[in-house]
Amino acid sequence: MCLVPFSTILKPISFSTSIQHFFQKRLRTAIAEKINRLPLAYFDRHSQGDTLSRVTNDVDTAAQSLNQSLGTVLSASFLLIAVLITMFGMNWILALVTVVSTLCRFLLLFQSLWPSHKVTFKAQQNNLAAVKWLCGRNVLWPQCGDQL
Repeated sequence: MCLVPFSTILKPISFSTSIQHFFQKRLRTAIAEKINRLPLAYFDRHSQGDTLSRVTNDVDTAAQSLNQSLGTVLSASFLLIAVLITMFGMNWILALVTVVSTLCRFLLLFQSLWPSHKVTFKAQQNNLAAVKWLCGRNVLWPQCGDQL
């Protein structure tokens, strides 16, 4: 059995954290530049606390989502690579057959599901409730004939 050093296990975690911090810094810088370009009339209409709260919450939410998804993608990628290396190390012919058959199945699945996806998406769009303006407010009117 091959023992893996603990530091190699932590590399993807520190890598995803550094990417998340880099993204968060770039986003905050871009937002600060955008706020500096806003006209003063914007700040007359909106309170400073509301603007800062919105910016802070949005950046934190985006960074947290990136951190969670990036960690999952990195760990799944490393797992896939480790499994492929193990498979090819044990029996390269069987591994090659497995990889090629999996790719063929994905292509067949994609080709068979794509036309039905277009039809289903159009049907969902047609069945959505209509949004109408009534006295300056959004009101949902169901299209199936029900009254609100």
